Amino acid sequence: MSDWRAAWARLPPAARGAFFMVCAACSATLMFTTVKTLGGRVDSVQVVFFRALIGVLVAIPLLMRPGGRGFRSRRLRLQIGNGVLGAIAMISTYFAVVHMALADATAVLFTRPLFLLLLAMLLLGEAMLVGRWLATFVGFVGMLVIIKPAGIVELAALAVLFSALISALMVVFAKKMVDTDGPDIQLFYFHLAMLAVLIVPTAWFWTMPSWTDLGLLLLVGVFGVGNSLLYVQALRVGEATGVTPWDYTRLIFAALFGFALFGEIPDAWFWLGSAMIVAANVYIARGRR
Repeated sequence: MSDWRAAWARLPPAARGAFFMVCAACSATLMFTTVKTLGGRVDSVQVVFFRALIGVLVAIPLLMRPGGRGFRSRRLRLQIGNGVLGAIAMISTYFAVVHMALADATAVLFTRPLFLLLLAMLLLGEAMLVGRWLATFVGFVGMLVIIKPAGIVELAALAVLFSALISALMVVFAKKMVDTDGPDIQLFYFHLAMLAVLIVPTAWFWTMPSWTDLGLLLLVGVFGVGNSLLYVQALRVGEATGVTPWDYTRLIFAALFGFALFGEIPDAWFWLGSAMIVAANVYIARGRR
């Protein structure tokens, strides 16, 4: 065990950060895979409710541990707003994952940084240069290549695109809270606000899950919280510009799991569109650095 720890300590921060980011990407894909396995048996609202419940149960001991910051938040309104947006985004995402190919839904979610760039210009006053406009255009064209709208855009594709937009707005909220509330506080209030918002809708859409489905619902929460914690740890260990590109391994995981478990074979349009989205995001990230 000591040899493993010594070898881990000798790794540069960039390598350790990349490891955590790949683990976060795998955890996110496992979460989506579990949601898709549940299929239409459990409504997306109920799935998100269980996801939020697990998040609260994990965050409480983190805040109560020795040296923890407690439950006090200096940006409570923003925390609540972020949780409400999170509930909307997750319901949309889970609906799309069930009704789209796993790899396609994952790829379209990567339009979030493109929406974030536009929101940063509108809400945070950041400059929008010509190169960024072109990269954003290429990224959105890549999204259209993946979903291949033929006259009528599928509802699931619109749902995942809407989720990417809401997720980008959540990043703007998180930026406003980062200096006052730590990640543990954000994790707690994010899921607590989702629970509060979803109590009534969950009661309305409630269906009694089987023991198998209950286990899958708990796994959705475990993988979702694991993704959040691993993602934050990756950013703590390594520089953001060095570790965030490894999040694109989600595309590979989604393609593998989709093929192995659901018989989904990504076509050439998926790889072309994904390459356009990734290239656009990488160009924007390098410019922002």
